[in-house]
Amino acid sequence: MREGYEVIAVNYWREVKLDIKKILSGFWNTLLFIHNCEDFKEVVDFFKQMPYTGKIVYISLTKTNDIIITQFKDTNFKMFVVDCISKMLFEKLDTDKCFFEDAPSDLSQVFILIEKYLKKMNPDLLIIDSVTPFINFSTYSRSEIQQFEQFLEKFREKNALTACKFILIYEDLLLKELKYLPTLEVDVVLKMDVLVGRINWEG
Repeated sequence: MREGYEVIAVNYWREVKLDIKKILSGFWNTLLFIHNCEDFKEVVDFFKQMPYTGKIVYISLTKTNDIIITQFKDTNFKMFVVDCISKMLFEKLDTDKCFFEDAPSDLSQVFILIEKYLKKMNPDLLIIDSVTPFINFSTYSRSEIQQFEQFLEKFREKNALTACKFILIYEDLLLKELKYLPTLEVDVVLKMDVLVGRINWEG
């Protein structure tokens, strides 16, 4: 977060206005979570509202294992991280709770990772952080949409075979207009806006 600034409000947006806890505890298989958070802690605070303490596989395409584990250390989740960043920087060996993979170059490779860790870990929840490198909801091309919709279609096929839920994270740091959202391909689209500004403490 920028120096001298503090979070002054957190807004949630959804197509249907419901209480956030009701959304998270309701029936869904695939949730698209859109946020503008510069501070990863705000994203973690969202996940802390999940109404269960199951096994989570966190496939990270943007953050290292060290960052993720540090933020999730005070939760009851059984967290397993698939780190797709560290291997590009230095050699890493897998541990009981962290696995190191090469960064996927497209959505088909992302899905290969998903299938691998569904089979390996049998999680209750699988998080992909994030799909932003592969799709731009503000200035998209038709080919991008087709590839993304094909990717989401594979989730539908998996939903019939597993009880696992999926959360896809999309970062909207520049707060651009979202001209496309896959509202037919996912069960829930949830957007969180964190408003950051200066607080004047002088009376």
